[in-house]
Amino acid sequence: MAKELFAENDLIAIENLNAKKMRKRNQINVKQNKAKNRKLAKIKPYEMGRLLIQMANRLGKTVILVDSYKTSQAEYGTKYQEKHDVNDGKWVSKHTEAIIERDLNASRNILAWALNPKEHIKYKESLKLYKEGKIKTAIKPLNLITVN
Repeated sequence: MAKELFAENDLIAIENLNAKKMRKRNQINVKQNKAKNRKLAKIKPYEMGRLLIQMANRLGKTVILVDSYKTSQAEYGTKYQEKHDVNDGKWVSKHTEAIIERDLNASRNILAWALNPKEHIKYKESLKLYKEGKIKTAIKPLNLITVN
């Protein structure tokens, strides 16, 4: 699969997923978390990312890992954010009335933020907090991405 992706692309942007945070148990819904843990054990996002990076290094291609903060919650191309249940794959935006597909929206944000980290919602939020005097320094945009 990695070879096929790189046969058509010189650059791939992926979410820098933290499997430990994803697997943290929420005491409110233990049954749902057990199912999530089983799925994570099967797909192993960290290993897939490592495989892509190894293949990219071999082929002289580029992988950019993007901080996963609010990739699906920030509506692509707007300043709006909406938090939805993980099981909601599609919804109508309260702000723009557009139909938002979670995975497509997240992928668009990941690519956009990989190419221009200053557009990352985490950077914008930290900049706002810095200007308001609530934090001492804003996050540097390049700290939100990692290039192989």
